[in-house]
Amino acid sequence: MGGRRQLAVVVGAALIMCCAATTAPAAPAAVHLRAAFDRDARLGGTSAISLDLRVFARRAPSPMTELTVLAPRGIDFGTSGLGLATCQPAARDLLTVLARGHDLRSCPANAVLGRGNATAAIHYSPQQTVAADGTVTLYNGPPVGDAPGVVAYVLTAHPIRSQLVYTGELFQATAPFGLGIRLGLPAIPDSPFGAPISLGHLKFDLGGEDVVYFELNKQGRRVRYHPGGLAIPANCPRGGFRFRATVRFADGSARSGGTATPCPPARR
Repeated sequence: MGGRRQLAVVVGAALIMCCAATTAPAAPAAVHLRAAFDRDARLGGTSAISLDLRVFARRAPSPMTELTVLAPRGIDFGTSGLGLATCQPAARDLLTVLARGHDLRSCPANAVLGRGNATAAIHYSPQQTVAADGTVTLYNGPPVGDAPGVVAYVLTAHPIRSQLVYTGELFQATAPFGLGIRLGLPAIPDSPFGAPISLGHLKFDLGGEDVVYFELNKQGRRVRYHPGGLAIPANCPRGGFRFRATVRFADGSARSGGTATPCPPARR
């Protein structure tokens, strides 16, 4: 599996949009995805991966229930040094989605896979829509059955401060993709928003410079370091590296969007 940290992608970040506790009128949506490597990335080297997801809808879609992100074959977390520890959410928080009994700051720093932010729209009525924003942290999580697990925490800052928690699993995707992540987006039983929420924009980095780990040096002192990026295949696939995101809704519909990212230069 290339480690339980496989492209837990990103995507976890579409999370802020899924808290709808009420049913919204169905509306066609479009999913656009962009992906990029570091500027100095090279084939056969390592790089952070930046994903940019946008969901377009003229009005509130049906509540989202699942997000899946697929990564190109050969992009590997197993050699990245990410996910050395595990974040274990409280069982009661998983039932309510609202993390009242667990502070994400208690999750080990060495479990962080990536960070990002998201914006969404709260649809109080067809005439009243309020913008919402939040930050997302993706962690290496406990196994889900036989599958590697991931945990995503979302801190909403506007218009209501809250802490949301979601879990998912990694899986082996079919060609031309490699491993991917499937993240469940259950509705909050007692939503603080009280209105349907739809994702507008998510930008998320995996293995970026803001991911900081700690280790003990030879003197026994705790020192900071960056765990590094994800492995990039040495060979460039025809047409570039392909990524794909799929969002599923409560009404049974689904929308997908993909991108082909140009290959970095070859290593000298």
